[in-house]
Amino acid sequence: MRLLVLVPVLLVVALFPVRGLAQADEREEIVTLTEQIRKQPAKTALYLRRGDMYRAVQNWDASQADYDYARALDAKIDDIDFLKGRVFLEANWPLSAKVALDRFLTNHANHVDALVARARAHSKLGLRAASAHDYSRALELTPQPQPELYIERAQILASGGADYANEALQGLDDGIKKL
Repeated sequence: MRLLVLVPVLLVVALFPVRGLAQADEREEIVTLTEQIRKQPAKTALYLRRGDMYRAVQNWDASQADYDYARALDAKIDDIDFLKGRVFLEANWPLSAKVALDRFLTNHANHVDALVARARAHSKLGLRAASAHDYSRALELTPQPQPELYIERAQILASGGADYANEALQGLDDGIKKL
């Protein structure tokens, strides 16, 4: 029993320095990108990259602001709603994530990462059927699906109670066969 408690603690301690180093690198890149933006304020790609870096260090507002500014510079960029949807999901703003991802998926119905993100937003909103549907669609479209997608879909189905247990188990069996 002690070992079961100790293993997660050791993992956190072991991984903490790595995460701290990664964030230091991301913050350095933010500084570099900010300097590049000062020199080239109309270069959309710089705002998109800095928005990604802000997302990585969990500065949600700055990330969203950079994505909005990139869209203002170039209205033809069509993945801004996907990028913002990820930010909103990671910030635990599932309704905002759903709205942004719905907009994106209107024109990109087969975008696997967007379907998975919206499935997770639906899950956080308690929209079990919509979540399971998005997971299923993503799994259909993915040539080599990740095992966690089958597990996440099974978990959302199983959370519906005994009525959905068979469907959850069948989905896991399908995943085992495919993988």
